[in-house]
Amino acid sequence: MKTLFRFLTLTVAVAFLCIGCGSKFTWENYARVEIGMTKDQVSEILGNTKDKREMDAPGLGKQETWTYGSMPGMISGEDEYMFVITFLNGKVSNKMSR
Repeated sequence: MKTLFRFLTLTVAVAFLCIGCGSKFTWENYARVEIGMTKDQVSEILGNTKDKREMDAPGLGKQETWTYGSMPGMISGEDEYMFVITFLNGKVSNKMSR
């Protein structure tokens, strides 16, 4: 009986851990990103990205570009998609998808 209880407890724990395992990198989430959102809001929707680039835009302020995904077929040979979110002074100023 103790073994069954331990097994069920472990199964439930693993299920709860995996609830948040789904990728946030989806077309549906990309559509939720709106001009004027903050970087924190975008991170909440799409998750974090390792590809972040910063530069000073003369006369405009700080520009940062976040890229999610990769170009079609470059890595896996499959049709993949890519989202590019541009921030100006910490707020979304543009978004593109391929």
